[in-house]
Amino acid sequence: SSRVRYRQDGMLQEQDQYVFEKYNKNKDKQNLNNYTVKEILNNEWFTKTLPESWKDEKTCARQCKRWCTKDYDPAQLRIKE
Repeated sequence: SSRVRYRQDGMLQEQDQYVFEKYNKNKDKQNLNNYTVKEILNNEWFTKTLPESWKDEKTCARQCKRWCTKDYDPAQLRIKE
């Protein structure tokens, strides 16, 4: 099972949501109204936080696991037996 984390308000936080908490903490830096695409893609969240989250299944965001897992076929979600 994954490590337990707590948000600043004391509520439990899902481990894989840590990466999104980091994103939200600096979301103005991910805003095209404030920065260029190049600046956004070169900031710490894209160059460090996100890629490091992929190293451990417990920290990898569900969306990353779901859409970027090798041999994942989204069509399988629509097929009903």
